[in-house]
Order: sequence, then structure tokens, then C-alpha cells
Amino acid sequence: MVSNKFSIVSIIFIFLWLIPLSGAVEYPSPSGYVNDFAHMLSPVDIARLNDEITAIEKDTTVEIAIVTVDSLQGVSVEEYAVKLFEKWGIGKKEKDNGLLILVSKND
Repeated sequence: MVSNKFSIVSIIFIFLWLIPLSGAVEYPSPSGYVNDFAHMLSPVDIARLNDEITAIEKDTTVEIAIVTVDSLQGVSVEEYAVKLFEKWGIGKKEKDNGLLILVSKND
């Protein structure tokens, strides 16, 4: 009887320990058009890209986000990009005119 209870408790413990791992991907919050979370761009590059993206949006209404991250945290690039795109709300909903450029440094 004790062995059976120990097995059940062990299974429950393992299950509870794994729950946070299944949805543990953290998506960063944007701070502008260029978000260099992996520190791959120089300040000059960021400023130049911001200027270019601002001009493109002014001329065409297309919204562009450039994002660098250290890791995709174990998910596919497609899943990471789609969830980040949706979280940030890139583009105008009625025009479907958003573009995400995603670079993962270590993947």
C-alpha cells in the first residue's frame, strides 16, 4: 500500500514539475521597430533601420518589425514568429500588411 501511494505521489510530482516547461516560452515586448534583444546590431544600425522602416510605413502603411533573440526557447521558428507577430499586432488588421523579420542568434 505504501509503495502504491509513493508511486502515485511520484507521478503527480513529475507531472506538476513538467507543466511549467510546456508553456514556458517568453515572448519579449516591443520597444520600437527594431528590437535587438540578442545585441547583434550597433546603435547606428538600429537608428538607420528605424529611419528606413519609418519612411516605408509613411509611404505605404506597411508595418515592419525587426527582432533578434538569443534563442527560440525550444519551439520552431514558425511557431515563435507567429506567436510574436500576434502578440505584437504587427500590421494593420484591415490591411494585413505586417512584416516580421526574426533572427535567432543561437538556433
